[in-house]
Amino acid sequence: METFATAMAGALPGQAPTEPELLYERLAGCPTRPGIVTTVRGMGSNLPSWVHYHLAVGFCKLYIYLDDPEEADALEALATDERVVLTKCDDAHRATWQDLKMWPKFAKFVDEEVQARQELNAEHAVGKALRDAVTWLLHID
Repeated sequence: METFATAMAGALPGQAPTEPELLYERLAGCPTRPGIVTTVRGMGSNLPSWVHYHLAVGFCKLYIYLDDPEEADALEALATDERVVLTKCDDAHRATWQDLKMWPKFAKFVDEEVQARQELNAEHAVGKALRDAVTWLLHID
């Protein structure tokens, strides 16, 4: 069985497949399924290249939380890839935070501190990652 390390062999900078699907297909039978969770704001036209890069290097799922829900319309094309999960941090999403373990700790900070929203979104993504059989979830800023 191919491991993550052997699937990644030859995928170093300058040697990576030109299409993200090539490496993703090589990892399909691999027991390690890495994902990323991130909360973004103001990335605009930079987000598609960020997504492309992280899929190309082998991440199987990207959970992207849009801190400014107004940015969602411009980024909807990214959501056509099943490996990309966009979540608008609108009132409906914020309401789900109240069910999270970390809510009591961060509730009073969510309006002023991005770190509080990042922590809550990361915890929210853990539930999604478990359902998606993601074995490693990297929280990056």
